[in-house]
Amino acid sequence: MEAIIQKNGIDGVSIDEKESLSVKRGECFLSLTSKYNIEKEEQRFIQKLDRDGYDQVYLVFGLGRGEWIYDSVVQDILAKNRLLIIEPSNQVAQGFLENHLEENDDRVTVYSGPMDNSLANVLHTMRVGHNNYRLYIYGNYGYVYQDAYKAWLECLKKYIHHIMTYVNTVKKHNEIFSKNMVKNVLTGRKYISINQLKGKGKGVPALIVSAGPSLDKQLPFIQQFNGLIFSGGRTLKLLLDQGVSPDFLVSVDGNHTAYLLVESCLDAAVPLITSVVSSDEIIEQYKGDKILMNYSGISDATLLGKPLESLDNGGSVANATFSIANYMACDPIVFVGQDLAHTDNKHHSEHTMNKKFDTELTKSREVRTIKVEGYYEGAVSTTPTLHSFLTWFESAIENSPCRVINCTEGGAKIRGAEQMPFITYLQSEINTNAAKLEKKDCWIEGYCPDFYVEEEVKEEIWNMVKNAVELLFQSKRWAASLEKYYRNKNKNMSKINRLLQQLDENDKKVIELGEHRGLLRYYFADAFLDFNRYIKQRSLDEAMTMEQIATSNRQFYESLYDKAVTFEETIRKVLGDSHA
Repeated sequence: MEAIIQKNGIDGVSIDEKESLSVKRGECFLSLTSKYNIEKEEQRFIQKLDRDGYDQVYLVFGLGRGEWIYDSVVQDILAKNRLLIIEPSNQVAQGFLENHLEENDDRVTVYSGPMDNSLANVLHTMRVGHNNYRLYIYGNYGYVYQDAYKAWLECLKKYIHHIMTYVNTVKKHNEIFSKNMVKNVLTGRKYISINQLKGKGKGVPALIVSAGPSLDKQLPFIQQFNGLIFSGGRTLKLLLDQGVSPDFLVSVDGNHTAYLLVESCLDAAVPLITSVVSSDEIIEQYKGDKILMNYSGISDATLLGKPLESLDNGGSVANATFSIANYMACDPIVFVGQDLAHTDNKHHSEHTMNKKFDTELTKSREVRTIKVEGYYEGAVSTTPTLHSFLTWFESAIENSPCRVINCTEGGAKIRGAEQMPFITYLQSEINTNAAKLEKKDCWIEGYCPDFYVEEEVKEEIWNMVKNAVELLFQSKRWAASLEKYYRNKNKNMSKINRLLQQLDENDKKVIELGEHRGLLRYYFADAFLDFNRYIKQRSLDEAMTMEQIATSNRQFYESLYDKAVTFEETIRKVLGDSHA
């Protein structure tokens, strides 16, 4: 039954003459706010809020009357932070929004929708990260809305797992990806741009073959599939050994293990779809046609002087392959081997295990697990990483115009995808009719390499990195001098102020460089995140002491300078001695 919000207390007014709220369920009234003294309740809640937060998102379950938002303490907190209120009652939320909250107040958001991807999108819009939020419950909301509160916590937990996967990827791989990009695109290689494939598979079924444990069941029947077959690096040799020649190989990982997966198939005639940040070893040594796409983490589509479409890679090769098939307008898109869980305690199909690194993979495998709905009835265990791939699929499928059919027959359920035994699909009219489509020997036949980096763009990138190194060298020296002056008992304020001004000017120049070309911005991704946050904090937080500012300056610029020098050396080696 829909909860009915009514005024509570004596004739709907508490003892301190403030309107109070309760939920009527059946014949019972459950109080959301105090019956006796709402003002004291609001003050008790406000006292729980962290007053020292900076660039944090305060997540509050329950709005109540909402008057507490306008308390001076809360307003001071909102000067440096953001507030997201999860209100389980649409009636309460709408009443407040209609009568109180200003439309242009982007510091405060009130959400009263379902606890699903819609809420995850709001969390993303509010820039909720893995370590920049504070969690609170208002009044009696945790007791009255127990199920909604549990659903809220579960939604937040899954979102944070997804964010942590992304953050770990950036911290672990951004330097590798950036160096790969330099080697892949500044060496003069020519590629077929992914742009040429847009819509080219319209109406053609696509099979994405992944290496999950359940693949062993479908492997003998893949030859019967009519349409485009996409393989990842781990499944390529297996398919070739089975007499199946995939139409495309997709490889988007940037590390050495990606190379080990295809090392024995470098002379395959299968066209390779890869990204600007993928393994330079594969791109350099692979003999087949190479189709290049931009990387979704680098949003500038004209990053390298000419348009190159950026497709959402998600977090896995399978995620990236789905984006490619969707981009080509393939329909339907069929999954096999997409377990997204450790089916029967296995992480991959036995036929795809690689002795060179799977032993280490098993040792380092995540021990934390999450229970999710299984392909069949009941729950299955998955890891935070696999779960992030799962939620990506569900969001992508929701926004895709294509029919998606999951023929994995095991692992986790992918919401939004139809479930069908692979044999049933192969016997269906969809597969039968697809056999009548003209089967090309090469779906990129006649396409010419059209993507390469012009010499003037290479020079621009080189000069940009050189400028960054020079600026950061100056800032490093100035920051060291600033720290020295601050620690001196007899502070020379004129010199201190001049150094601060110089640092401010360099701050702006460094940020401008980071925004100018996605390459530099991505290489310094983790540092620029900290940098922008630090600059904002320094301008807002009057409590920061001079010595703290100086120490932060020195440590930051030393680290950033070292990264810039390393990157400069990488580019110099690629471009040659003329750039020494």
